[in-house]
Amino acid sequence: MPQQTEINLRQMQAGVEALSEGFALFSESDELVYCNTAFRRLYPDLTNFLHPGLSWSVFLVEASRKHGASQLAQLDDHLASGINSPLTLDACNLDNRWFRMGIRWVDEGGFVLTHVDVTEQHEAVEIIEHADDLLRNILDACASRIVLCSLSDGTILYRTPAWLETFGPVQNIRAVFVDPVSYADMLADVLSTSRLDDQDSTMLHTAGHPFPTRTSVRMINYQDQPAVVMSIEDMTQLHNQRNEIVQTNQRLLDAIEALDQGFVLFDADHRLLMANQHYLDVNKPISSYLDPGVKNTVLVEHASAENHEPLAVGWPRQQDEPVTAKYEFELQDQRAFSVSRRATSDGGFVIAWRDVTEQRATEQELTRRRETAFQNEKLSALGQLLAGVAHELNNPLSVVLGHAMMLKDEVSDADALDGIDKISRSAERCAKIVKTFLAMARQKPTQLEQSKLNDVIEMALEIASYNIGKSGIETRLQLDDKLPLVLVDEDQVTQVFINLMINAEQALAGNADAPVIQISTVFDKSTNRIIARVSDNGPGIDSDHRLRIFEPFYTTKAVGEGTGVGLALSHRIISSHGGNLTVSDSELGGATFEVSLPISSNENDQKLNTPNLATNGVIRALLVEDEPDVSDVMQKLLASMGVEVTTAINAETGLALLQNDSAYHVILCDLRMPGIGGMGMLREIEERWPSLTDRFIFVTGDAISNDAKNIRKAARNQIIEKPVSPSELKSLIQSLRSATDPIVIEEIKS
Repeated sequence: MPQQTEINLRQMQAGVEALSEGFALFSESDELVYCNTAFRRLYPDLTNFLHPGLSWSVFLVEASRKHGASQLAQLDDHLASGINSPLTLDACNLDNRWFRMGIRWVDEGGFVLTHVDVTEQHEAVEIIEHADDLLRNILDACASRIVLCSLSDGTILYRTPAWLETFGPVQNIRAVFVDPVSYADMLADVLSTSRLDDQDSTMLHTAGHPFPTRTSVRMINYQDQPAVVMSIEDMTQLHNQRNEIVQTNQRLLDAIEALDQGFVLFDADHRLLMANQHYLDVNKPISSYLDPGVKNTVLVEHASAENHEPLAVGWPRQQDEPVTAKYEFELQDQRAFSVSRRATSDGGFVIAWRDVTEQRATEQELTRRRETAFQNEKLSALGQLLAGVAHELNNPLSVVLGHAMMLKDEVSDADALDGIDKISRSAERCAKIVKTFLAMARQKPTQLEQSKLNDVIEMALEIASYNIGKSGIETRLQLDDKLPLVLVDEDQVTQVFINLMINAEQALAGNADAPVIQISTVFDKSTNRIIARVSDNGPGIDSDHRLRIFEPFYTTKAVGEGTGVGLALSHRIISSHGGNLTVSDSELGGATFEVSLPISSNENDQKLNTPNLATNGVIRALLVEDEPDVSDVMQKLLASMGVEVTTAINAETGLALLQNDSAYHVILCDLRMPGIGGMGMLREIEERWPSLTDRFIFVTGDAISNDAKNIRKAARNQIIEKPVSPSELKSLIQSLRSATDPIVIEEIKS
């Protein structure tokens, strides 16, 4: 039996030796009974002391010098307390390793001292604690709203600062859900799948307002209890952006609808995406096919089948032209459209077109007006040129006219008188032509008076008859003898009919076997206009030429035969009378020029605007003229009419004469003279003899000067243009003699 006990003891010792922890047994008398190898390794400096019989007090003193003195002191205090409960101390660091010390009482008496190496466990705990701290630090620094809560009751176990900032210090996850049902649905989904991704919810902000969220949930085991980790994303900005995009798209659609253009968009497969109302209105013939998704080619085919313009619908020719293009098209109702087609970024294309019908009409009108202005400039340039020539002819023509009139009174031979008469008529015709060109150059208003149009035509025929008769042309007159009066400038309208007759005569030269010029007049009661026609049986005028025949300098005649001025001037003259000049085919086979003039509504003849003067027999006139020949012939003409004439060679001499004697009924003064000239003399008279101002009449050959324009604009002083015809002077003197208010010479002097 003792042998067996010894065996058991050895086995027990072997088992203790196999332990990895240090083991030391002390007896009831506090003496070392036994310690294993692991214990000895913990105290290598005490190898010589660790033998059975070593007292606890000696061990405590020796071990406390180097190994865990505070720990051993706590154990000693516990032994001294008499408390028989075991004691295990926290791990301590001994030589960079961690040990946990403890004592336990033995039932038979004594106690056991244990040393356990817990270095690995301690390091593992440190790693876990460090990881927890790191994870917490990461989550605390994270901008995401993350919360850990109990799955059973929703208690919040952890939350990130971002979550706390958004939801506040609520203690239960249920409090952040606006709708409790949505929370219950979320739990049901998590319990069935252990996870939830991107669920849209509405949650309550700490500020008290609801806001949209997107939630992702994962179920985990936390401290042996089921829990959920929730990540919550604030969708407010995304929702606002989405709403803004929707609003922007709607604004874009509204803007497209508000365009005054047609707009249509096709996708990459050339299928219709959208079209505005303008597009739909123009494409009504195929409106039943204009549905989203229909292909461009189908729409084009239907447009062709409905006899509708394919270019208004889409892109007809896709193979032979680039996507980006600009072009135009017209509909059957003559509306015109300008089109722009462009590719889109996704491979589709967009077409926008606008109605340019009015724009085209406006451009055509502007072109017409520019052309008219250009033609007017050419006429004005021509007038300026002719006016310069006419100015040089005025004085000689005045001399010719004056002497021709005076010769009539001095010659009695019939042949001589006939020659003088021809000279006079030709000179007067030249004078009228010169005045017509001057009027054109200054664009002067016509001097209208009631006239018989038949008389005007007969006068024109008389002047043109010489060439017409010499060409062997038959002249037919079909004049209505019951025509109303017309209000015209006889000289200008006479020149128009002379031009038309001469043109007809030139058109017939060598172009007709029996040439005929037919002149007719008729009254059109429906329009209150008199229609005069000059027709011939010549070759006529092509339609191409008719479009330009009234343009200045445009002529169909051979070089040297025409200037292209006559018809342009005639057209302007008739237009200034409120009439029309047109050309058409003649019943005789040639061309017909038609003159349409309004009838006169005034029954009283216009009176010559002359000073209202009369005398008791003698009219006194002051003539101021620097051209001796002109002054001489005008003096003789006035004298032959019973006028007492005083002459002056310039304005200064005329003012000197007025200083001595201002009793003149009329002052005839040349506008352009050396010195102060006619305008300077008028200003002096206005200041010194204001009563003579209305009796001051200008005589000028420079009808287009600025001074002449200013005189006409003031409309106070009359202008007689050179060449001065005897008939004009005679008319002036007659008007003076027929004045109703007699003015006595003595009153003039005063």
